[in-house]
Amino acid sequence: MKSKTHIVTGVAGFIGSKLAEQLLNAGYTILGIDNFMLGTLDNINNLKKLGTNFHFFEKDLSKYKNLDGLIKDLNQFGDIDCIWHLAANSDISGSVDALSIDLENTFFTTISTGILCEKLNIKEVVFSSSSAVLGTVPIKISEEHGPLLPESYYGAMKLASESYLSALKTYTIDKYTFFRFPNVIGKDTTHGIVYDFKNKLSSKPQYLNVLGDGNQKKPYLYIDDLIEGMIELRNVNFENRIFNLSPLDSGITVIEIAEIAVNILSPKTVPKYEEKSFGWPGDVTRYEYNTEKLIKTGWKPKFTSEEAIRKSFEII
Repeated sequence: MKSKTHIVTGVAGFIGSKLAEQLLNAGYTILGIDNFMLGTLDNINNLKKLGTNFHFFEKDLSKYKNLDGLIKDLNQFGDIDCIWHLAANSDISGSVDALSIDLENTFFTTISTGILCEKLNIKEVVFSSSSAVLGTVPIKISEEHGPLLPESYYGAMKLASESYLSALKTYTIDKYTFFRFPNVIGKDTTHGIVYDFKNKLSSKPQYLNVLGDGNQKKPYLYIDDLIEGMIELRNVNFENRIFNLSPLDSGITVIEIAEIAVNILSPKTVPKYEEKSFGWPGDVTRYEYNTEKLIKTGWKPKFTSEEAIRKSFEII
């Protein structure tokens, strides 16, 4: 098999590093880009151990007017077949200056992705979008749902990114695929409810302080399922290149997640909830994906939301 060359943005992050690992193991040459806003040097060092087909470029893609040096470096590798664009501010609840952080690290990085496509003649983009583009929807959310009314700056910038990349097909690229992620979790996650509960329970406290009243209910996808799904579905022939990448169940509540976390990590701790229904401003408290399109592809995740949560809290 002829080795293909792909770019992965956000390669030092939780998802980007796992994706790069799978692609490297499949024989691809990977050009990884990251600014270490949320990613780690350990992830990069682990990828370097996999062989000489991994090349890393420390670059802040939010500086879309300053890409000449990166373009020159990447141009040395010849034809580049695809960009997997994962660079973004993924710590939604942790944003203090949310607008500027999401504008720069979620949308401007997408602008940079488009510029790289234009300058390097790259014809395919795979984009990690989010359920946050939809806002609160009282029914199962299909890929054709509209209007899209995000309730957070993060969701708004993900939606703006979808729009920009869709328009890019008119000018530069031949193909895009948008994966709308649910909550993605695993043992090595760097933020979110699993990370938060692990940190809080590490000292075996009397109480576990939980954001919101605990009735929030969302689907959770295990990292291995996410990576396998992205790689498999990228090549599925659908005219509408948007996929809800989700477990097939209706999700799990924060109360249920807290009970699992406490039972595994600190059985004597008591969860303590807030009176408000949401965890943070812009938090969509309940949603469920329509997975009919996913099922028609013949691929499905191995783990339910509850199984994904339990695997993520496993000590060994």
